[in-house]
Formats: sequence, structure tokens, C-alpha cells
Amino acid sequence: MKLLLSCGPGLENKNNSHIIVVDWKSKEIIDQHESFHQVLSSSHKGFTGGHIYDKNLVVANEVEIFIYELAPLKLLFRTTNRLFNDLHYVTQIDSKFYICNTGLDTIEVFDKDFKHLQTIPLIKQFGFKFFHLCRLFSDNFKRWRNKKLNKLGYYDHLQDNIWGKNIRKLVNPLCFHNSQRDLRFHDLRPHLLHPNYLFKYNGDIWVTLWRGGGVMSLNNGRFLVKESGWPKDALHDGVLDKSTFFLTDAQNNRLLIYKQAKDSIEFQPIHRIDITDAREEGFLRGLCVTTKSIFLGLSARRNSYKWPFARVLEYDRESLQKVDEWIIPEKYGKMIYSVLDVQKYY
Repeated sequence: MKLLLSCGPGLENKNNSHIIVVDWKSKEIIDQHESFHQVLSSSHKGFTGGHIYDKNLVVANEVEIFIYELAPLKLLFRTTNRLFNDLHYVTQIDSKFYICNTGLDTIEVFDKDFKHLQTIPLIKQFGFKFFHLCRLFSDNFKRWRNKKLNKLGYYDHLQDNIWGKNIRKLVNPLCFHNSQRDLRFHDLRPHLLHPNYLFKYNGDIWVTLWRGGGVMSLNNGRFLVKESGWPKDALHDGVLDKSTFFLTDAQNNRLLIYKQAKDSIEFQPIHRIDITDAREEGFLRGLCVTTKSIFLGLSARRNSYKWPFARVLEYDRESLQKVDEWIIPEKYGKMIYSVLDVQKYY
């Protein structure tokens, strides 16, 4: 089994990040690429979510998009846009690129040559729910308090000078798009909905939302996985394999497994598996599912000193028991975003 991991520093701001390919059986790294920031001076994130299409990898960092050829990794294309802010994921669907522009709570759509085609604002459909608003005001207060206490060092590379950013998005979801600001250099956290992952199913395109704990349609707001209420589930990555849907709950470090309901497009929960005994053991994000195994990426979590490393866990798909684990070498960082199956390319 060959796995591709998109990695980042995780616990400190650096100007580089890595993509690595590991032979899972031998735990040897058989391909790698190091990238250096060209827009931001540094970041703790590095590479974020990516997708394999044809023989290419498309992957994001906070404010850039990259396309690599596989086997061996070779950078083919790199671009940015003033609208990009805290990008979490990019994928190709029907010859278009769809991007989770998480800082703005939007989905950005580009054509195959990366001409901007459309912005899909998520707040218009999902943002006016009572618990979303309560959590928003709570997080805004905590962020203001932590800034006063100098506890926001992870974001020192960004400007924090936009007043009432989430209130503005609630009133006008496209307020920042319509301005002339270069949004790449601004801290727009905390995010209201926090879109993380996109995929196509049943002729529709769906997005996972951290806040809301749901998988929702971009077209009509319909649920594929019913909302359970933040922070009960904070959905991040997903893999839809026929009638089984696998999701990561990054808030509680759980693997969630759903089955499609009879005579319905919706999915119902069948398993909720605790991956760690304590939340401090990591931050569950990357997900890869094969016929026999489930691979999970577990990043180091802030302020957790007992587990200062990133690792990949393998679970048996039938028994749902952990069978293997690998800590990635520290030089590649302490954060894993995507875990992707590249067996057929290497």
C-alpha cells in the first residue's frame, strides 16, 4: 500500500511544507516534495486538503493552489488569488476546481485554467441557526481575550484589523468579495461554518461543515448526513464508498460510519469509533479507505505536550480495530491534512 500525505509544521510557523509518499508495509518514504511559501512569510499549516485526478494531485495551502504530476512528484502549476483565505480543500469535479475557502465560509469555483467562475456563499443557506450564532459570539469573545493575553502566536503572520468580520458575513455573505481587500493576509477566524471537504454524489455537490455537524448540498441545503449539532460532531474529511460513508470528527477524534437509508438519499449512523482516549492525543483529519483498511491522519494538537508528533493509524475495515501505526519523521512536520491512496501510481 502506498499513501500520499499532505503535511505542515503544525505547532510553529515555518516557511516550508511537505508532500510525502510512504510505502506503508516498509514505512519507507519513496517520494517527497518540499514547498516554500511565496505569498505568506510563514504558516503553521503548510499543505492542506488535496485530491487525486487522472495522474495529478491538486492540493492547497492557506492561500495557494498547486498541481503536481505523480510518480515522481513534479510541480506543474501554482496559483493564488486575492480571495483565498485559509483554504482547507480543493478538488476537481466535472473539469472544474472547487475550493473550500474556509476563511470566507464560501466555495470558490474555477475552470480548468483557473479562471474564477463562481462564488457559492454558504452562510446564506446555513448560517442563521441559533446555536451557530451563540457559538460565534462565544468564539469571538475567546479570540478577543486570547489576543489580549498574547495567546494567538499561531496567527502572527496575518493581520487582524477587520472589525466585526463574522457579523459582516451574516449581513452580507459576499461583503469581502465585493471589497478591494487582498484577503490572503487577513485573519478572518473564527469561521462561522468552517467548510472542509467537497465531493460529488447523486448528481449534486456536497460539503462537510465543522459547525453544524452535517453534510449538505451546495444546491439546495439538503442533508446527506443529518445535522447533529456542534460541537457534538465537527465533520472534516470524508470518503463515500458505494453505500457506506466514512467521516472524521475532528473535534472529538471519532471515526463516523454511515449507511445509506433504504429508499432514501440520506445516510444513517451505524458506528461511532473513538480513535483516541483523550482529545489531547491529536487532531483527527486525513482519511483514506481501501477494501481492507481505513487509514487516519492524527496531527499534534496545540498545547498537548505528551503527543508532539503526527501519525497515521491503520484500522481493519471489518473489525474496526487498530492494526498499525506510524509516526511521521519530525522534519516533515507535525500536521497531516490529506491521506490519499496512490497505490496504482507507485
